[in-house]
Amino acid sequence: MRLGYKKWAKKVKYGLRWAIEGIFSSIKRKFGEDLRARSVIGLLAEAMQKVWAYDAMVSYAKNAMLMA
Repeated sequence: MRLGYKKWAKKVKYGLRWAIEGIFSSIKRKFGEDLRARSVIGLLAEAMQKVWAYDAMVSYAKNAMLMA
């Protein structure tokens, strides 16, 4: 049974990658794309800190917009 394009796209969640790529691009733009830690645990921790900081900045901006 063939699905139409829209049903197929919804089923396989086609087109969602651009949203994730946009977030990664924003994080790299704000903090740079290099990590300075040398151990694997340090690399993961540094990457998680960058994502956490980006998320905090976005949340702060959204709350500031709501308060204005």
